[in-house]
Amino acid sequence: MVSHLGTAARGARWLPSPGTLAAALFLALLALVQTSVLPYFEILGAQPSLILVSVVILATMQVGTRALGWGFGGGLLVDLFSAAPLGTNALLFTLIAYVAGGGFGGVDRANLLIPVVAVALATAVYYPSALLALQLQGIDVAWEAHLPARLWPAIVVNLGASAVLYYPVRVLERWTHGRPIPTFRGVR
Repeated sequence: MVSHLGTAARGARWLPSPGTLAAALFLALLALVQTSVLPYFEILGAQPSLILVSVVILATMQVGTRALGWGFGGGLLVDLFSAAPLGTNALLFTLIAYVAGGGFGGVDRANLLIPVVAVALATAVYYPSALLALQLQGIDVAWEAHLPARLWPAIVVNLGASAVLYYPVRVLERWTHGRPIPTFRGVR
């Protein structure tokens, strides 16, 4: 009887935790707002990339792979809800989460300026990368119309979005905080 209960308990591990479900709902809501509401409310001629900002903030908060999952899942939702070719944002957000986590991962607690710098750098990398990805997929891109006029406003708008999204991402990061991950120096 004890072994049967142990098997049932082990079989129930595939169920996501309430924190994971809340994070998935949060990403879906952000992707929906980003793709259906914000195109009608541009600020300084740009619209915030809520998923990108959330992924970068999470990547600076923790050391691990959760930001990669957020990047891929959130990017895929943005691709599904928008007219972007499927996989474009999923790939770009995952790569940006990887780079942000590698460069800034886990240092958020030491310096609150780090997420701001990381969001600005990620925005400066994302927009030209997205235009290049669209052009590589055969979509005609007018670089001179998009990049110079919209990059700086996009950075400013995403920095404003990071001020709004920092606390909700921090709360979700604490709810979904997993077991300590092994590092070369021990368990972190």
